[in-house]
Amino acid sequence: MVRMAKAINHQVVPCPCCKKPLFRTVANEDSVNEMAVGTSHFELDQNGPFMKCQHCSSRIVLESLPGSKSQWRTADHQDCT
Repeated sequence: MVRMAKAINHQVVPCPCCKKPLFRTVANEDSVNEMAVGTSHFELDQNGPFMKCQHCSSRIVLESLPGSKSQWRTADHQDCT
């Protein structure tokens, strides 16, 4: 019997400043997208969570999705200067 591997749903989240890939998400067993292992990690400073884009070096502000501590999205407002 041949077992088929379960397809992994992943999505590339682009940098809002340069549009190049910022991080990947993968769907967990509940079909909820979470930041993929091995993707760039986020940092935390006095202004909150952020990621540094590997391509344009912009500081990308992140915000957690309501009711979640493991799901992140890029904030609507970014300083792309």
